[in-house]
Amino acid sequence: MDITRYAEQVADNVAQAIEKAGLTKAGAATRSGIPRTTLIRQLEHPDAYPFNVRQLAQLSIATGAPVTKLMKPIRH
Repeated sequence: MDITRYAEQVADNVAQAIEKAGLTKAGAATRSGIPRTTLIRQLEHPDAYPFNVRQLAQLSIATGAPVTKLMKPIRH
């Protein structure tokens, strides 16, 4: 898997975790401490603005999803 596709997969995993936790993007941003505009930018343009490990840890705490699940690539 190339790095761009992986960044897109991570963003999709984060979006699913936010939804599963019953949060809005704004709610996830508030809970995680990540600025709302940053979170939205990363979800919408992960190829240009990928998540870093610290942000994934913050989102893991905010959503209750294990960080390993947020980082998990799709198996083909």
